[in-house]
Amino acid sequence: MGLSASDPEESPPGREDAPARWPGGGAGAYARESTSDGPEEQPWVPVLLSGLEGRPGRFKSFLRLLPASSTNLPNTQVVLAATECDMNRQSIKGVADPAAQVRVSQITAWEDLTFFHEEVDQTGKFRHTTFAAVDKDDTAYFGKSNHPKRNLTFRHITFALTPISDNDLFPEWAPCNAELTQAPDTLPPNTYIKRPNLSLYDTFQEHNVLDNIPKGLLEEAKAMEMISKHPHPNVIYYHGCRVRRGHITGLVLDRHPHTLTD
Repeated sequence: MGLSASDPEESPPGREDAPARWPGGGAGAYARESTSDGPEEQPWVPVLLSGLEGRPGRFKSFLRLLPASSTNLPNTQVVLAATECDMNRQSIKGVADPAAQVRVSQITAWEDLTFFHEEVDQTGKFRHTTFAAVDKDDTAYFGKSNHPKRNLTFRHITFALTPISDNDLFPEWAPCNAELTQAPDTLPPNTYIKRPNLSLYDTFQEHNVLDNIPKGLLEEAKAMEMISKHPHPNVIYYHGCRVRRGHITGLVLDRHPHTLTD
């Protein structure tokens, strides 16, 4: 089992129909399981790489950006997409990451992102960029890059976005469905879905307090539920909780025609 560093725009060897791999400076690799029938018969899947044998070099950044998984691929051929990687033909062990197989739709405009932020230090020196997106099924994605906005393409951003676990962002619906209102699946026109603040995701993750995100959304839902029992013309109308995959993924409100910046 070998590893080769090659152009991220190329397809894996022998698989012209393989998905595009992670760009250099992004995160991840694609692997396929070897079988007696030949690895070309197996699909390429994103993997989290662990148990690196040899010098990891610049590969550490990839490990931080892919969620962990316990599904082992004992016989895996891996191709790393990182033009800066100085590990050529080093042996590695792969761990499949099913979550990483869920991909956000192609980002084609900055408006497709829920937020984009360039982090700088106290001297104003660039550190990294962070960004997030939410798809039509309310799956949230978070990405990080060592490149400033001027050097990023929408393709790079798309493949740097990895799915966030529902449990890290959204409270479960079942324990509180008796006291909260569920919004209709088909939303009325001119509504707005208020979601957790994804710009805080990496900070909360770094300090091991991710549970504050779903807790905060649940507290806000309870507050809106109480306010809705005493409606007032100056308070935005609350339609209830948006529920997907057994979780509260947002609060459905009337969309106001103006924002505070208008």
